[in-house]
Amino acid sequence: MTDKPLPAPAQEIRYCNTPDNVRIAYAATGKGPPILRAAHWLTHLEKDWESPVWSRFLHDLSRHHSIVRYDARGTGLSQRKVPGYSFEAMLTDLETVVEAAGIPKFALLGVSQGGATSLAYAAKHPERVSHIVIYGAFARGHRFLIDDESDQKLYDATMTLIAEGWGSENPAYRHYLSGLFLPNGTAEQIRWHTELERLSSSPEMAAKIFETVSNIDVKELLTQVKAPVIVLHQREDRVVPFVLGQQIAALVPGARFVPLEGTNHLFLPNEPSHGVFMREVAKFLGDPPYEDEGFLDEHVKRLDSAVKTVEEHAVYKLFTASTKAFGIGAAIVSAISVALVWLFG
Repeated sequence: MTDKPLPAPAQEIRYCNTPDNVRIAYAATGKGPPILRAAHWLTHLEKDWESPVWSRFLHDLSRHHSIVRYDARGTGLSQRKVPGYSFEAMLTDLETVVEAAGIPKFALLGVSQGGATSLAYAAKHPERVSHIVIYGAFARGHRFLIDDESDQKLYDATMTLIAEGWGSENPAYRHYLSGLFLPNGTAEQIRWHTELERLSSSPEMAAKIFETVSNIDVKELLTQVKAPVIVLHQREDRVVPFVLGQQIAALVPGARFVPLEGTNHLFLPNEPSHGVFMREVAKFLGDPPYEDEGFLDEHVKRLDSAVKTVEEHAVYKLFTASTKAFGIGAAIVSAISVALVWLFG
């Protein structure tokens, strides 16, 4: 399976205003029953499609669904300078996008802190939610994991690194943050993760988000969730410990828990957990069975074949023209040169 970004689909970005007058950007792609992705830390409505981390994930989800996405306040294409940031504001952003998009009932996708937002929304608006997919999430933030002084020092150090090194090319900052989110990421995936940090929010806003997310507590709301829930979590997740996913599944009535084998907080398209996630979610939502090497890979192969045909045709035309102008020897040299450029970039 390729980890290269796939061609971005056509999308129309729109804006809506929250009750506290913050401008939120949202977009929908694909066709079928809607899935609304609750905003999480690293999103950008345009750049997500170019990302070797998110591109394949979004394409696979939109095979049989309309995917509604938005950038949270202070991030991506939404209003960057905002009066404040709180969990209540995160929930308000989600509620505002739901009304603006005009979707009466939908499935929710909650990744990382988007899981808490999704579960809180479902408890508050049970009539609007058909299914909930939770991945790498928690009901209580990092503040509730602090047991001693060493934990507090680690939390404070992480806050400092985010405030000072978010999106930085400094290897020390990049190694620490990517080591948490993508410990098994390729050089290209880590580079994109750093770039997405820079594009998604300022260091100051990233620090505000981290502090807010660390204090999230929706544990008491979980028993109020009525929609079917599936919880998926990487066993060795370094950002959100595995046990926090288990806790959600234990407290939400009837929730199903699916462990994934891996260490990355954001699972990657070239690792087995991507296929497991997609197969389990397809089954949960009642979609046709997911096939790892179907649909999209065939689409890419057809595109590659078409490009190769065009390139070969161009070499043939150059060869013919060179033969007429300079003779067979020069034509062969010219054609070989073009072929080498095509093969090796």
